[in-house]
Amino acid sequence: MKTSLIDCRIDIEIADYLESYLRNRGVGFNSAFFPIMQEEWFLPTAPEHIVPFSGRRRFPAGRSAICFYSNDDKLYTRARNLEKDLSTYKKFLGVMPFDFTVTRFADRSHQLFHLRLNALCNAFFGVNGIKFAAPTRWGGFQNVPYFFPYRHAPIPSVGTVGTLRNSRESREIENMIRAVYLTFSDPKLVLSYGKMHPDELAAWQNAGVEVKQYPDFNSLARGRVYE
Repeated sequence: MKTSLIDCRIDIEIADYLESYLRNRGVGFNSAFFPIMQEEWFLPTAPEHIVPFSGRRRFPAGRSAICFYSNDDKLYTRARNLEKDLSTYKKFLGVMPFDFTVTRFADRSHQLFHLRLNALCNAFFGVNGIKFAAPTRWGGFQNVPYFFPYRHAPIPSVGTVGTLRNSRESREIENMIRAVYLTFSDPKLVLSYGKMHPDELAAWQNAGVEVKQYPDFNSLARGRVYE
């Protein structure tokens, strides 16, 4: 069953605020009202650690990146506090992209709203000198053009926690979308927060992209390390 904006707890006010904030900082927007990404905003190197905001104090900030692979309620808290937490983010090597849920099973308006909100949050980091990795949460096939603004990012990021049991159909769709993405983007490295499924790992590697896997926070607490 599809979900729509009416079915979801969203915050349109934070999107409107971020758009106004970015425009006041001189950020341009395309015809779809997505912020235009600047190449200097993108994360140029892999961090030693990827950690959630709540677990950041356990890791060296200058060698770590903060991630946003969490449920949407927690992400809205982070989005509403972007300015308040700005000094904290600046201590870190960079951040992973914002990751509000975008799924092909959701209503089109819901997918677009979260894609745009993710982009607004990413641009907020960029305009404030905080480097970020490119997103890869595609949702439906029709969303691929919205990833074009990230085409020059050298490093995309994937959140794989909870995806190992995805259906074969979902993996096939992901592979098709990834193939289209790689026609206009040429990353050499992708960062995986969590253990990547062997099929997904092979798809990136067969495209000539190195994959660096990081244990998610819970796995790290249990002493698990990925090769």
